[in-house]
Amino acid sequence: MRKCKVFFLVIFGLSLFSSQVLYAQDPDPGIRDTLFVSSSSCNVAVWGYHDEGLGGISIPLKYKNPQTDITLDSVRFHPDMNAVSLKDSIRDDAAGTITLLLVSFGIIPAGVDTFATLYFTTGPTWDPSVHNPIDTFTLISGQGLNYVDTSASPQSIIPHYDPPGSFGRGCTDVKEDHRFPSTLRPNSFVLSQNYPNPFNTETVITFALPRSGNVKIEIFNILGQKVRELVDEKVTAGYKKVIWDGKDNRGKTVASGVYFYRVKADNFVDVKKMTLLK
Repeated sequence: MRKCKVFFLVIFGLSLFSSQVLYAQDPDPGIRDTLFVSSSSCNVAVWGYHDEGLGGISIPLKYKNPQTDITLDSVRFHPDMNAVSLKDSIRDDAAGTITLLLVSFGIIPAGVDTFATLYFTTGPTWDPSVHNPIDTFTLISGQGLNYVDTSASPQSIIPHYDPPGSFGRGCTDVKEDHRFPSTLRPNSFVLSQNYPNPFNTETVITFALPRSGNVKIEIFNILGQKVRELVDEKVTAGYKKVIWDGKDNRGKTVASGVYFYRVKADNFVDVKKMTLLK
């Protein structure tokens, strides 16, 4: 009975995504919807950010590439996703592909969301020193990776998949008690594009830290002058976000224009551009 229910949800999700939406890239090049796949050993977090409310998500992933001696043990959907009355379904096969279909009966608010955590078990021929990427793929139906917004004419937005996911080099045959999962850590430094962008009153900057360390986040104007220091402290490993309210260090609202935010963490440094409009 359960298999029939899951099969029905998969077929329902595929028909919803393939027949009722238009396929296109995000119309605003300044805002980039993104999917991330980050691992901590053999546990994989599937997460992303989006600047619009979503009514559904389709995430097809291939994980047996190039190694094959690994098995998907279980999938845990993030509990916060249930707050928007989501129905989720999973399709997994022996070829090492999995399709996560999340159909919302409400609206998934714009922001950063962890869609699911995948738990894997390796076999005796698994080599943790070999790079094993987790790629997206296209189903036979033509359905691929996409977010479906909640506009009057639903549009399927193809998110950017960056960086390509992979299993952690320390992935070994270790099972975790899924009732008490550990906090997942990313395997690399990542600085994402702020959202919304352009913004009016405030914007969110997200970043990922593979290990704890001193982090400094600063805002500069187009002349290179520092207008705000958002963070300058030791930060624990994980997925983080910080909000800039468009004010300088004196608490005054800055003028409209182009600004840059820079993140320094250990030897990692990255800078991205954003626009404040009033």
